[in-house]
Amino acid sequence: MTKLFNYAQLKEDITGRWSLEAKGYLYLAPFQAFFSVLIIPNLNNFKVVGLAVLANIISISICATVFLIFSFTAFRNRKTKNVSLWWVLIAGIVLGATKGIATGYFVWLFGLEPELARSILSRIIQTVALGIWWVPTMALVFAYRERFRLQRDALITERVYLANANQQTKFGKAHKLIDSNKALRSFVESVKRQLAEGAQIAGEDYKYMAEVVRQIIQDDLRPLSHKIWEQENERLADFSLRDLSNLAITKYIFKPWLALPIYILTVAPVIASRQGVNLAIIETFIEIVVICAIFPLAPWLVPKRIGLAWIYFIFLGVLNTVISSFLINQIFRYEINSEYIFTNLINLSWLLMLMYLTGLLRSALANQSKIEEELVELVGRDKAIEQWEFHRKRLVNRELAQYLHGHVQNRLLASALRMEQAELASDPYIIANELNRVEELLDTATNGFKRTGTLSFVDEINSVRMQWEGLVKLDIEISPDVELLTMDAGLVNDASQAVNEIISNSVRHGFASKIRISIFMGGSNKLVITSLDDGLGPRNGIPGLGSFLFDSLCGGNWSLSAAIGGGSLGRYEVSVS
Repeated sequence: MTKLFNYAQLKEDITGRWSLEAKGYLYLAPFQAFFSVLIIPNLNNFKVVGLAVLANIISISICATVFLIFSFTAFRNRKTKNVSLWWVLIAGIVLGATKGIATGYFVWLFGLEPELARSILSRIIQTVALGIWWVPTMALVFAYRERFRLQRDALITERVYLANANQQTKFGKAHKLIDSNKALRSFVESVKRQLAEGAQIAGEDYKYMAEVVRQIIQDDLRPLSHKIWEQENERLADFSLRDLSNLAITKYIFKPWLALPIYILTVAPVIASRQGVNLAIIETFIEIVVICAIFPLAPWLVPKRIGLAWIYFIFLGVLNTVISSFLINQIFRYEINSEYIFTNLINLSWLLMLMYLTGLLRSALANQSKIEEELVELVGRDKAIEQWEFHRKRLVNRELAQYLHGHVQNRLLASALRMEQAELASDPYIIANELNRVEELLDTATNGFKRTGTLSFVDEINSVRMQWEGLVKLDIEISPDVELLTMDAGLVNDASQAVNEIISNSVRHGFASKIRISIFMGGSNKLVITSLDDGLGPRNGIPGLGSFLFDSLCGGNWSLSAAIGGGSLGRYEVSVS
């Protein structure tokens, strides 16, 4: 039997980098303001509506200020270090209480409600409950969205590697490598021709030959790698909020158990403020009974088509409201007027929204392998196959772009730097040696980026070290647990490319002469690379391909900042799972 909850992962998601995400606040704020306006009594003219809207705009602005205070204090390091669960709870309570108090005060101030205490008390319970629920829920939804994208790509990549190994997919359809190979061969031939011509002209002019190599990097290599990387960024449709919603509507949205506590805590105080506590208890109880009688049985009849499933969901909400309203009216004999109908429509809208959001939450907490199976079922196998095939091509492009930028370019740059230093050494053989190195590099370029088998990470790092020998003083420390770690070729390639790019950036952009790099395990599934150099420090320019490469290799988990005393301080995390 699969576990629905992974509590360690749940805590990680709630307190991690997506905790108190601004997008979540922006998503909720319009809905909160909308329903907050609707529950104000006597919305019978434009003036009252306008004042109600203004009261909510002011209160939301105050909440935004509180949000920013939390973001820059207790939550400021959430991208790199998890916050305490207590801070998540406190943030939810404070934000909720701020919204309830501020809205209640300004509604009273504008004369929309007669009593200040009643105006605040009728709101603060529901807003605090909403805040406590919203802060972790949004963190979970965003964390899940990110994790699913990574896991989806990993699943597709696994199938791609299998397809490449067999030269044929499991679906019996043979595939060719994309035209990037042709582009690479053309690039190699062009570079060889330019080097030969440059060598004839240069003679023993070291600087001229170095300039030829640099020109090749600028005019040939960089445009090619950028073009390939752009193909990489022609992503498959991301697992968007729409996809997550469609999955929720077919599997999870009809289970009300998570929505009920929030619904009770938000609706009951409003009823109590208008009709008294006793009536609020009875009405809320009837609504709960009807909800529990209708929605748990609904999944048996959910239509397979997404559009019809949404219509079905709304129909059940309407049916629930009609039945509960009928039963309540049979007891209390309320007058059926516009206000009565309006109130029921508000309750209906609020119930549907809560069930929708908790449906998203349930899908976020579901077993991952089950989600993957359900997504394939949802989009159809034909579409899934199409996506896998497209991703197979993207994978080749991605690897080639990384290889060109992180390996070929950096080796050419190192050769150019050695040629420039040759003038000081007055060694006529340096250019010849460097040209031989470049030619060897080019001869193996068409196959060099392919990753097979298991490589030694230590050997790869030593190769990188030798590449920069004599150009920069390198101190690379690899912890024993990393040396003992079994890595496949892909991970070795990713990690060594990251190290190579770190060195290249420090030399090219920061003009560093000394670089210290430490490589160690940061937990069970993270390979952490830190760097410190004596260069000029980050220049805060427009992100280039190197930044995109780090984004790809590290999944966005990297940073580069100015070091105390000068130079650059970097931290890069590569997943090993």
